[in-house]
Amino acid sequence: MRFQEVLRKRLGKFGLDLAPTKTKLVEFGRFAQRYAGKRGRRRPETICFLGFTLYCTRNHKGNFKVGFRTEKSRLHRSLSKMCDLMQRMRHLPIQEQVINLNRILLQQLRLSIPYRELQAIAVL
Repeated sequence: MRFQEVLRKRLGKFGLDLAPTKTKLVEFGRFAQRYAGKRGRRRPETICFLGFTLYCTRNHKGNFKVGFRTEKSRLHRSLSKMCDLMQRMRHLPIQEQVINLNRILLQQLRLSIPYRELQAIAVL
């Protein structure tokens, strides 16, 4: 709670404020898993920020790291747009379809998918 008060004062200096309906404190960090277990949850809460879902995870050595995933609603919206586009392109020759789809997919990948997810997609 102290953090929120300090943050409100700091933002107030610049004429900004925190929206109470959109603001909450979330236990996040390397000890979040331990605290979640004490509170009866299986895993720590996630944070949705700028189109990404941030979550607590561990690397191969077992150290804490922040995981990034594309937000489900954003991913679903992109996939439905791609489906519509593919339906509109059906009448084109296959080579043109491939060129158009590659161009759009590369643009989407560069804009919205974190590097870790790109590595996972490359493995598939």
